[in-house]
Amino acid sequence: MSEETGLKDLVLGQKLRTIDWYFRLRGRLIHKYCTFFLMVSRDGEPVPQEAEGITDCRWVPLLQAVDALDYENAREVVRDAARIALSPEEPPAIDV
Repeated sequence: MSEETGLKDLVLGQKLRTIDWYFRLRGRLIHKYCTFFLMVSRDGEPVPQEAEGITDCRWVPLLQAVDALDYENAREVVRDAARIALSPEEPPAIDV
């Protein structure tokens, strides 16, 4: 499995959320949806996939990533990821 930054051997994790936005392309209004998942990549350097409109990608410490993003809906995705990554595992439920 790989994704738009060229990272390979990804481990797919929990679904985070789906965001949507509008943009214009050749005079047409486009409504785009993007679903985000938490993933793990053990190694590799990200490379922008310019054909997909990605012009920059870089590793950023998780708690600084929110401030590095321009759009609130993307910041919410990173906040979701941080809550999952930084919260201790919940103890399993015990039937009594």
